[in-house]
Amino acid sequence: MKNTRYFTLNFTGFTHAASEEQSYLRLVNGDHVFYTDTRYFQDPTLFEQLKLNQPLHIGARRLPDGSFWIHWLSDGNLLLEPARPSLKGKLLAFFIGTLAFIAAAYPAYFSTTTWVVIVFGVIAALALVPALMGIGGLLHRFAQKIHPGMRGLMARMSLARHKDVSFCQPVPPADGGNKPSFFGDPELPQRFSIEEGEIKSLYFKKWSTGAGKTHRDYHGVLFQCNAAPLSFSWQTTGTRWGLHPLFYRRHPPFLAKGDRILAVYRRDNGNVQALYNGSDGGAYLKAHPFYPGEQQMSLVYKVFYSIALLMFLFMLGLELNDMRASGWDGWKFATETLDLFSLTLLCIGGVIALLELGSLATRMLSSRVGDWVTLQRTFKRYLGRAEANTTLQELM
Repeated sequence: MKNTRYFTLNFTGFTHAASEEQSYLRLVNGDHVFYTDTRYFQDPTLFEQLKLNQPLHIGARRLPDGSFWIHWLSDGNLLLEPARPSLKGKLLAFFIGTLAFIAAAYPAYFSTTTWVVIVFGVIAALALVPALMGIGGLLHRFAQKIHPGMRGLMARMSLARHKDVSFCQPVPPADGGNKPSFFGDPELPQRFSIEEGEIKSLYFKKWSTGAGKTHRDYHGVLFQCNAAPLSFSWQTTGTRWGLHPLFYRRHPPFLAKGDRILAVYRRDNGNVQALYNGSDGGAYLKAHPFYPGEQQMSLVYKVFYSIALLMFLFMLGLELNDMRASGWDGWKFATETLDLFSLTLLCIGGVIALLELGSLATRMLSSRVGDWVTLQRTFKRYLGRAEANTTLQELM
C-alpha cells in the first residue's frame, strides 16, 4: 500500500502533547513528522526503555496532511506492538443479547395478550442493544483485520520481530527554510489579534456540554507564549476521533511546551480561532457555528449525492421489476432511466442550492461570518507563503 511506509531513523526522543494521560506523542525527524498514542500499544511502558541516539525502525501510515501515524516500532531489541483487546466481552454480549432477544421476541410475536406483547416487546428491544453493540465490536475488529494497510503493517512487523528490518528506508534530511511573518498579509478584522512565539506553559482540559442528543465532548489546551493566556479547544464527540487510528484521516491537534506557534485569537475572550504550529507544520482553523467550512460542505455534498445514488438505484429497481411483468422495452427503459436520473439530480441539486444560498445570505448579512471568511482566506494565504506542506484542519 502506498500509504504504508517503513523508516529507519536516529531516535531523538518523543515530545509529549498536552493531552489526556499524557499519552499523545510526536517525533520529528527531518521533514517527516510522526504521531502516535501509547494507549493503542500492548505495553506502553516499553516506550520508556527506548534509548536515545539509537536506530529506530517504524511502521507507519501516511495521513493526507503529509504526517505519519506510528502503528509499531522497534529498536532492534524491543518491539512495541499495537494492542489487540480481547473479544471475549464482545462475543459474550452478542450471544447473551441475541439469546435474550429471541427468548423475549417469541412470546411477543405469537401471544394474543396485550400486556404480554408490550412487556416482552420492551424486553426484546432492550436485549437487542447489547447484541448490536457486540456485533459492532466484532465488525470493527474484522474491518481492522482485513484492512490492506493493517495486513501490510502486521506482515512487516513479523519480519521486525525476527530482526529483519531491511525493508525500512532512511528518512531524508530536512530542507530547512524560514517561516514568513503573518503580518505580511492584509490586516485582519478588528475582533481578532495575533500571538506569535514559543509556548512557555500549557494546561490540558476536557469537558462536556448538554445531554442525550445534544451531548458534546471537548478537549482543549490553555497556553501562554508572551502575552495573556489563550485557549484552544475542539470537539471530540463523533466518529472522527472515536475510531481506531488505523482509520484516521487526520491526527488530533498537537500542542506541547516549546512549540513555535502562530495563533489568531478573539480579543474579547482569548479563544484561538486559527493556529499554525511551526514545530510540526500542523494547521488548524475553528469552524464557524453558523457557516460551514470547506470540509463541512464537502461532507454535505458526499452525503447528499450518496442519498441521490441510493434513491436512483431504488427507483431503477422498481422500474426493472415493472419491466419484468409488462415485457422488456429497451427504448422505454432508457428514456425512463434518464428521466429518473434527471429528477433525482434536480431534487438533490435544489436542496444543495438552497444550502449554498443560505450560506451566502448568512455571509452577507452577518459581520461575524464575514470576518471569519476573511480570517480563513488570510490564514490560507499565510500557509501558502510559508510553504507549509500540510492540510488545514477545520475543527468544530
